[in-house]
Amino acid sequence: MRKNNKGFTMIEILGAITIMGILLMLVIPGISHLMRQFRENYYEKLEGSVNEAGKDFFTDNKLYRPEGILKSRYIHNNVLVENDYIGTIKDYKGNSCDKDKSYVISIYKGNGEYVYHTCLFCTEDNYISEVSGTYCDPAWLTNDYFKYDFGNTDDIYIYYGTSREIVRDKLLRTLNIVKLNESGDELERVVTGDNEEEGILPNNIDEIDTKPILGENNTKVIPLEYKMNDGIDNLNAIIYMHMAPNINIKKTKDNSNYVNGTWSNGVIITLSAGDGYFALSNTSVGSYQWYIDGKWENITCDMRTENTCSVAIDYNVDETYKFRIITNEGNVSEETIEYNIKVDIDKPRVDINPNGYEPIVYVGSTKANISFNITTTDSGGSEIKTRKYAISTSGTNYPTNFITFNNNIQSISENKEGNIYYVWVKVEDNAGNVSQEVWPSNKFETKYEVKYNANGGNGTPATQYKKHGSNLTLSNSKPTKIGYDFKGWSTTSNGSVDYSINGTYQTNASVTLYAVWEASLVKVTLNANGGSVSPTEKNVTYDSSYGTLPTPTRTGYTFNGWYTSASGGTQVTSSTKVTNANSHTIYAQWTINEYTLTLNANGGSVSPSSY
Repeated sequence: MRKNNKGFTMIEILGAITIMGILLMLVIPGISHLMRQFRENYYEKLEGSVNEAGKDFFTDNKLYRPEGILKSRYIHNNVLVENDYIGTIKDYKGNSCDKDKSYVISIYKGNGEYVYHTCLFCTEDNYISEVSGTYCDPAWLTNDYFKYDFGNTDDIYIYYGTSREIVRDKLLRTLNIVKLNESGDELERVVTGDNEEEGILPNNIDEIDTKPILGENNTKVIPLEYKMNDGIDNLNAIIYMHMAPNINIKKTKDNSNYVNGTWSNGVIITLSAGDGYFALSNTSVGSYQWYIDGKWENITCDMRTENTCSVAIDYNVDETYKFRIITNEGNVSEETIEYNIKVDIDKPRVDINPNGYEPIVYVGSTKANISFNITTTDSGGSEIKTRKYAISTSGTNYPTNFITFNNNIQSISENKEGNIYYVWVKVEDNAGNVSQEVWPSNKFETKYEVKYNANGGNGTPATQYKKHGSNLTLSNSKPTKIGYDFKGWSTTSNGSVDYSINGTYQTNASVTLYAVWEASLVKVTLNANGGSVSPTEKNVTYDSSYGTLPTPTRTGYTFNGWYTSASGGTQVTSSTKVTNANSHTIYAQWTINEYTLTLNANGGSVSPSSY
């Protein structure tokens, strides 16, 4: 039990009315008509408060609610007071209303909707809620005085093979439930039938076959029997058929006929309404549908004419479809056979690694090795049909000498004469998509090895590489060789100069360049070493003989030859090879002369007589 908090208490209502009445009587004379209005407002609010209390009671005590459309249950006001849903119910003058006669009635309208109404009997103030044509009519206190009749009375058309669920919906009939007063006049009407709980299905619904053997005009009539109270009402269910839509599928690429279950890179499906019994026109077709992913879906037609629907499948798919038509009346056509439609719009992907580089023609060869991997992938589902490649010197003219390969990852290695090459790859999948990502590849631009040979010297320059068709500036580094001057480069080890330092190499070929040397002149100083000589200097060629050397003179001495030092050392002759690349001095070496001295005593005697 709980007190109603949604309306005024009786004391609050009576107190407010009394105070306002006194004020009005003091201020405005002759207000009897206003007092009548005040009385009406009082009972309007009073009925509202009692009504909310009754609604709370029925909400808290659901077993008291009526069952069945337009059925009713009522509760006397004394029950509301005793269960503390509302205080004492007093009339406008402050007297208690007849709580054993006053009541709140609940009426079920269907679909979970209840209405509530208060009927007050306040006899001491001579107030009774309005009865005629309202929920206070005595007929509502009983669950009698009803009239029933069906809404739809026409035969029902059902398409051949319609699902049991749709059949039940189609055969569900609305029912008019009319509440009457004791005189037979209508108090209220409810039209049911939005659901099976409130509508009426035929007694023989479970015996209805939606796929019978059709008779004349592709129809079959099945009698329906509806039971309403003690009466029987009969209608007919007419089972009929619309033909499945006609199907025409063309390839988008060339408008040729699509073969069921094969791959294409796009198709256009055209559906046209069947031409059998109950033939359809575009105006009677509600929607074209296809069955995919386990459910029927409406087709959004790319083009819709008088009786056709065309839709393009321009996306990747590998699905089995069926097709049908839904009429504007909701009838479902016969289904087509299954079509396995396979569409792959993705071009195969091709990757070349490396995609262009500079292969080298090494010294001793005229060819460069071009090596790369071709990786092919197909993401659209149709898988790759053919793979071909060509290595061409043209990056613009389509080659004709393609070579077939079979692997998704294929290693290619070919030796090619020096040139600029491009790799062309043509890959086609089973849907007819052709790759074009590498038509052609980046350049494979061969370059030529240019090696240097110091040819007996030191400081050989680093190897250089000349690009095909371009000039190469040769190294500015000079090799060195003791006793020799560098003159340039030759293409042979003993040839004359072909290229100078920083020279330009233009030939499209690998090469070894040899240093060209010229022996240096070496200044030799002739030191007479106490004697005299002329000339005192001489230029000689390194790694050649000293040649004719002058003979020095020294009084009292005999010349022994030229030597590399003033004493000792190595003798240098005219045939001695020059091995010192630097200016240097050779020295004359001497042997002192010996003389015999004879003593003449000139008549005398001397001993010894000679030295």
